[in-house]
Amino acid sequence: MNSQSCNTSTALADAVLSALDLLTAGVVMVNSRSQLLFMNRVAEDILSECDGFEVVSDILQVSIDGSLIPIQELLKGQAGFSSSPKSEVVSACVRRTSRTPLTVVVRTASSLALNGNSAKATTLVFILDPDRPVGLSRADLHQLYGLTYTESNLVNWLMDGKTLEECRVLLGVRPSTVRMHLRNVLGKTGTASQGELVWLLFKNLGLVCNAPVASEGSTNASVPTHHKMIC
Repeated sequence: MNSQSCNTSTALADAVLSALDLLTAGVVMVNSRSQLLFMNRVAEDILSECDGFEVVSDILQVSIDGSLIPIQELLKGQAGFSSSPKSEVVSACVRRTSRTPLTVVVRTASSLALNGNSAKATTLVFILDPDRPVGLSRADLHQLYGLTYTESNLVNWLMDGKTLEECRVLLGVRPSTVRMHLRNVLGKTGTASQGELVWLLFKNLGLVCNAPVASEGSTNASVPTHHKMIC
């Protein structure tokens, strides 16, 4: 009976972790000692750059004022955070490169036991990278709004912060043509301006990215290395 319950818990954990891989934000869970319990695909990509966040001896560390500190130190540095299980702190993580700072949301969560490791004051860390492309699926844009291939490219570039002129250059068309494409997109989405269009798409599709595609011959290519089973 215990084995069946464990298998069910493991299957549920796999499903939850796979769902987290579809988010455009990085999601990390650490225990009270800042030890890494798991992270989703986006978080793994961000941490692999070692620019603002690093994992040292399985300890998640964040760069604050030029120094790396364990992620739990962000909570300890805020008065009253240790006594509230729903406390959170938001911070900007300045990177060594000239890229836009990462936004970090650190929030305490309920206690969990992971592979026999008691994780009191378990903490969730959300990492948002403004420079990371959103990458809306062309299939989703076509299904929801009937956008063409070219219109979908235009929408993705606008959501990445490019100007209409930059989009025109990428498309290799005349100014009147790119304005025509934009008018068509506004009409199909029921929006009245470029700003309203971007807001609508972020609300409807911006939180979910395309699922990773396993390479040929691989059966487990999309599973991040820090996914661990909860049982």
